[in-house]
Amino acid sequence: MNLLVRADASTQRGTGHVMRCLALAQAWQRQGGQVTFLLAERLTGLEKRLAAEAIRLCYLTDQIVVGSAADAAETIAHAQNLNATWLVVDGYDFGTDYQQKVNQAGLPLLFVDDFGHCKNYSANLILNQNVYANESFYPRRSSHTKLLLGCDYALLRAEFLPWVGWYRETKPVAQKLLVTLGGSDANNQTLKVLQALAFVETPLAVTVLIGAANQHRNMLEETAVTLQHKHHITFLQNATDIPTLIANADMAVSAGGTTNWELAFLGLPTLILIIAENQKGIAHTLQQLGVAHQLGWYENVDAAGIGQALQKHLADHSNRQQMAQRGQELVDGFGAERVVAAMMQAVFIEDEHQWSLRPALPKDSRLYWHWANDHQVRNNAFHSEPIPWDDHQRWFKNKLKSQQARLWLLYRAGEPIGQIRYDLTENDAAEISFSVASEGRGQGAGTKLLQYTRHLACAALGVMKVTGFVLQENKASSRAFEKAGFTCIKQEVVVHGKSCKQFEWMVTSDENTH
Repeated sequence: MNLLVRADASTQRGTGHVMRCLALAQAWQRQGGQVTFLLAERLTGLEKRLAAEAIRLCYLTDQIVVGSAADAAETIAHAQNLNATWLVVDGYDFGTDYQQKVNQAGLPLLFVDDFGHCKNYSANLILNQNVYANESFYPRRSSHTKLLLGCDYALLRAEFLPWVGWYRETKPVAQKLLVTLGGSDANNQTLKVLQALAFVETPLAVTVLIGAANQHRNMLEETAVTLQHKHHITFLQNATDIPTLIANADMAVSAGGTTNWELAFLGLPTLILIIAENQKGIAHTLQQLGVAHQLGWYENVDAAGIGQALQKHLADHSNRQQMAQRGQELVDGFGAERVVAAMMQAVFIEDEHQWSLRPALPKDSRLYWHWANDHQVRNNAFHSEPIPWDDHQRWFKNKLKSQQARLWLLYRAGEPIGQIRYDLTENDAAEISFSVASEGRGQGAGTKLLQYTRHLACAALGVMKVTGFVLQENKASSRAFEKAGFTCIKQEVVVHGKSCKQFEWMVTSDENTH
């Protein structure tokens, strides 16, 4: 499964488009796919980061105008040469004509958008991860276009996944400040934030993140020297362990871009300085929701104003605690998985109007527990004893984090109807465990679970076959395996002391080209 991403970064554009697509690329890789980025310009720091993620890099021919017909033609050619399963396009230079040319070429297109800047939309999927996104942004879209809107789809990179479920303890007085004004900060607003520290009485340990395209480091360091008598200031350029830096901080000053989803996910109270037009909606809505405080448009805010706002919030424990809680309620960290699930669904699910599939999430723990303790499920399990809630919680959390397991939920008509899990075994296969909710039995849900997930499991776990063991008396599960195209390779095998049938399915050479 090949994914081609068309996005750009530069000192003027910043790096936001590429970095959020990196999060999507990592989620695609976790499902076993390969990723290529097609860029217009070279940016050394960013190139190193993408290469470190095993992402292939390609570049447009020199002199091609970004977003032009020539850009579209070259992108389409790259996608066709890669036999790309999906094309992702992210940037404000890509418009209606660009989408139409991709559609005419027969390529599935995910269009990453922020504020509905195109006259018409014809992409297969439109992703707008912003907190203010709603359907009214896209009144003129094709009948086949589906919308992925809001922070449920916020794209967080892979390094944030280990922090799922982490809880922030809010200190009485904030003493550690994180400053992050984007990948380029072309207008050098980081300098203004540093100057604002002169108006802050509380001694702070300040960490300043400098992006790959930032060209102001020398000036920033010179300014920091004049403040070291009051504050301890550290500069980090091209930092990689961003989650730890956010978790260790007590407050942040940030631009109004995609970094806000990372800050909200880890509950970091934030002052937002708006440095681009497309950031106004994010800053305004996050303030309305009590997730952050907006400082305003950068041209209208001086260093003294930032310093005064910062001093006020440093000592306001109740307000910072509220920001932290509401931020973590807003972003759960699984947005990229949801987006990839929607992309995979279009590839592997025939009747998308009736059935849908998504990865299991932490919030599904109680639903899984309820299904697992269903009387019929326990009777058909290798161990029939009821499962205690505490034991289940620990097990579920570990399974979600494991790189050797994959869990999905099947929905019918918008309601959860069943679950399936694949566990990597020692003999280069994935072993299946699934169940169907009582209200969905006898309607083919088990067969759909197997059909829709077997390719995904093989790709994600790096195997060519999946296998399942079914108790002899469990006729319904045996029929589900048979209807899904599995072969019964053993009519009788003993597993955990019980007589079972063993079913197997293998990826064929044709299917492996998906």
